[in-house]
Amino acid sequence: MRPSPTPAPFLVSTLAMLFGCSASIAPAPTSSTTLARNSVERRLETRLSSDPNRELCDRLAATLATGDSNTIRPLFDFASFVERIVTRSSLPPEIVARLRANPSGPANFARYLAPPGSRYRCLGTRSLLGEPYIAIRQWTPTRWDYLLLRLTGNAEHPFDDYHIVSSGLLHSEIQAAAFDPQLEGPMQVVGRMLQQSYDRDFAGIISAYRTLPSTLQNSPIGFSHLVNAVFSIEATDSPMYRETTARMADIWSRRDYALAYWQRIDAHRRGDEPAETRARDRLIELLDDYELLER
Repeated sequence: MRPSPTPAPFLVSTLAMLFGCSASIAPAPTSSTTLARNSVERRLETRLSSDPNRELCDRLAATLATGDSNTIRPLFDFASFVERIVTRSSLPPEIVARLRANPSGPANFARYLAPPGSRYRCLGTRSLLGEPYIAIRQWTPTRWDYLLLRLTGNAEHPFDDYHIVSSGLLHSEIQAAAFDPQLEGPMQVVGRMLQQSYDRDFAGIISAYRTLPSTLQNSPIGFSHLVNAVFSIEATDSPMYRETTARMADIWSRRDYALAYWQRIDAHRRGDEPAETRARDRLIELLDDYELLER
């Protein structure tokens, strides 16, 4: 997962998962040794051998790989997902009632998580924001990333939300904002920022970000767009670049996966090899994935 000096495609691809679009990234160079790779792989297998969710994790990876929405949908507890949306927002009662009456409406998990031609690998149980998740490595024909799917404890419908490492977003977060009438206009701006990413209009993204209310500026919903734009066009010694990187720890507080992901890209852009190695090693510690040695 070695980042490129202009990381825009990573985030465009991530946001595409949320908005149903696609993007491409360039292949990354290989930089690992067989010994290091084998060491990380053994560590993952040791972890998985005692993971009580190993079978579920493998089943999730195999099910997502089918790309079949009829097979994927039963894995998810849509009613629980709606309740996560409700608890994250102050939605009007009529909207809450509508969501509860049609809980599968805002949650097309198959579309977002299983684009055609994708491959997956089980990485086992992890923790995020004090909750249990299953970690999955995902390759699609155009990108790769890590997904964390929240465990419900319900054997029939074991998942109800997901987190994308490269954005730091929870799906329930962006859905809560999308259904909030008070954020209707700003969320339209966020949607346009996605298209601006495709168009590589990074200056436009920065200008649009400044129009967002503080609730979106200070959440991964808006900030992930800003980081993408700033890392793409700003020099690493510019005040905006320094201010943006200084805010990452606050925006992605307790979201160690996303923070380490972007700290690695930042260090790569600055040519700080020790810092890049530390961020990479932190990701390996979090995910036990040998692919991180080669990208």
